[in-house]
Amino acid sequence: SPPGPLSRTRERGKDGHGRAAGAGRSLSDAETGNEGHSGGAWPRRSLSQVRRRGKDGHDLAPAGAHVQARPADAEGRWPAVDLGCGRRPVPGAFGLDAVLLPGVDVLARLEAPHLPFLPGSLGRVHARHVLEHLDDLAAVMSEIAASLRRGGRLSVEVPYFASVSAFADPTHRRWFTYTTFEHFTEPPATGWRAHRHTWFSTVRFRIEARRLIFGRAHRLLGVAWLANRFPGIYENLLAYWFPARALQVELVKV
Repeated sequence: SPPGPLSRTRERGKDGHGRAAGAGRSLSDAETGNEGHSGGAWPRRSLSQVRRRGKDGHDLAPAGAHVQARPADAEGRWPAVDLGCGRRPVPGAFGLDAVLLPGVDVLARLEAPHLPFLPGSLGRVHARHVLEHLDDLAAVMSEIAASLRRGGRLSVEVPYFASVSAFADPTHRRWFTYTTFEHFTEPPATGWRAHRHTWFSTVRFRIEARRLIFGRAHRLLGVAWLANRFPGIYENLLAYWFPARALQVELVKV
């Protein structure tokens, strides 16, 4: 797991938020609110950019700093980041969130102008139940793509559009179908998929895997098998009768 405190200097921007100004002093646990995460001094300002050096020698810094990324070790493993990680980041990944919770290593807002990582410095990004909370999906996908090395992976889980939970949360800004992430892939030259709208972004991924997630009853009834075997038929004819709970997508940067 990523060690040590965040190292950077603080300055206040016009909007009143703390800004990172490159590498600097290390904040104490009392300053960062990590002092047991109970009764400590929780931060009053969120950071839009941070710099951190992990044990593997990688700098996690504001996008735009032109530094050549390199493998973390002799085996060629690259850093991973869990966006919007909350209290439980994916094991082995840096946790990033807008609120300093236990398990958060990088304090940043996903809708800030840039994700705080060097271009091409990440091997994997996890985005579990976070993209539905954002206003500009295309911009965030562009930032994720810029942070990933070529061949890097983006693992997504989002609420499925037909599920109750997709609409129950008042902070959800968007909904996802089985084909939503096809708009961030290169469309085929012919066929109906050739008309996918991709003009709004230059980001290009390859979808390696997709899976609709169902509750136990629908799995026992065989609905999960049918939906994932014939997603077009399911989505057009059966989605509201037997709604999936979530959609998982594995994308690879090309």
